[in-house]
Amino acid sequence: MGNFEILCGFGIFSFLLYCYLTATFNFWKKRGIPGPKPVLLMFNVMKDFIFKNLFVGKFLKDIYDAYENTPFIGFFYLQEPILMIKDPKFIKDVLIKDSSIFYNRDLNSCPKAESSHHFLFYASGLKAQLLKTKLSLAFTPNKYKIMFCSILESLERFDDYLEELLSKDDCVNCNNLINKLTADMFGRGFIGIDLNTLTKETNKGNTFLKYTKDAMRTSWKSLIKTLLTNTVPQVYNLFGYYMFDNAKMTEFFTDLAINIMEQRKKHATSKHDVVRLLMEIKENPGKLAEITDITDEFLAAQLIGLFVAGYETSSTTILNTLYELALNQNIQDKLREEIQNNYNKNQKPECEDINNLSYLDAVFKETLRKYPVINIGRKSLSSYTFKDTKLTIPKDQNIIIPVYAIHHDPKIYPNPEVYDPERFTKEAIQSRDPMHYISFGYGSRYCIGERIGILQTKLALISILQKYKIDVCQKTITSYIFPTSPFISISINPIILKITKIY
Repeated sequence: MGNFEILCGFGIFSFLLYCYLTATFNFWKKRGIPGPKPVLLMFNVMKDFIFKNLFVGKFLKDIYDAYENTPFIGFFYLQEPILMIKDPKFIKDVLIKDSSIFYNRDLNSCPKAESSHHFLFYASGLKAQLLKTKLSLAFTPNKYKIMFCSILESLERFDDYLEELLSKDDCVNCNNLINKLTADMFGRGFIGIDLNTLTKETNKGNTFLKYTKDAMRTSWKSLIKTLLTNTVPQVYNLFGYYMFDNAKMTEFFTDLAINIMEQRKKHATSKHDVVRLLMEIKENPGKLAEITDITDEFLAAQLIGLFVAGYETSSTTILNTLYELALNQNIQDKLREEIQNNYNKNQKPECEDINNLSYLDAVFKETLRKYPVINIGRKSLSSYTFKDTKLTIPKDQNIIIPVYAIHHDPKIYPNPEVYDPERFTKEAIQSRDPMHYISFGYGSRYCIGERIGILQTKLALISILQKYKIDVCQKTITSYIFPTSPFISISINPIILKITKIY
């Protein structure tokens, strides 16, 4: 074959490949939906993700801001058309009114590569419904009260640990400190074991912390895993098990779950926690066994999922709140005054009155307003026409609700970069559409651990601010640099703060 034939063949191949890669690019134009011009393979965006550490929330907010007066924006992730919804009326339809049509998340599940993908968060259809029914039993009012007592025990250990830490240096890496506290809460409250994260001992708790840090905060790993999962999920599912410590993480949690269950059977021990729930699922799976194999890996995946979902969200919220309180001393003083007016020195809160602290609740909500989940994604189970519009989307259409962008919209929250709990007074809340604050989701796929997460965070803040003053110090990096993680809002830089005991 001559050079001319080779050149022609390459040209034809390139043309066909281009046609294939751009075949969907008129999807939104045909439907009359505005949006940014699609770019082949998103080269410009990928470059910024990799070399400029572009924050996913910032990427979505730029799209959100560019099209002000429209309820919908159509854009593309590689070849895939994505619908962004801005109007709270349509957000409510997707999350609540017509949630049965939008029950599935917009996630590719790769359970062979990552056993955590067996968890409720990734599940779809009937599997998700059955899992939610069973796992919700871990968050009943009775379990809530048991968890309350367990958290107070963790906070007593935390106080001793922090006092010893401050005897050496009053500038503390709060990432490490709060991670250890929330891991201790999880170990004692969810799986009934002492992870010893608040001691000097070498322990399983260190492995818990390692895997969570790698999974949630290492931007390169997070970016590459996300790209593989969304671009070549079949390939990643086949070969991803031995990548990014997936195998080690699965083996660790599987061994842990099996060992705890075996010990409880051997000693006839019964505790009202997640491990007992997993044992009950294994012994009596019901209809769940008809659609999935109840293997040890499957049960361990529920443990991993609850750990990452419950531990990481509480840890991040506590950490971000302390960071903002250090920068805003007037807010910290006002919150401490409320706490001390209700609880004198070592007085412990009661389970029933924890939500009576209105300013604490406002501080908590403002933290989740400024540092929320990045977005909520859904996938349509059938074709759907949005009410009072001509827009019809096909089955399996991916939808994004840009939570970070909404929470930072100056028309909804003036001066959104300013940390201001007064946004969440009773009057201020009533003045806004409920769909303009979406920290835990709504509808059939809301966060089942919402009450426990709020409880852990509020109790930790009460315990810390009751006795300690939080300040910035020379080691504090006040420029908040977000990671490339598609899920959470937390700085790549460690948050180092000065902690001073006030009595």
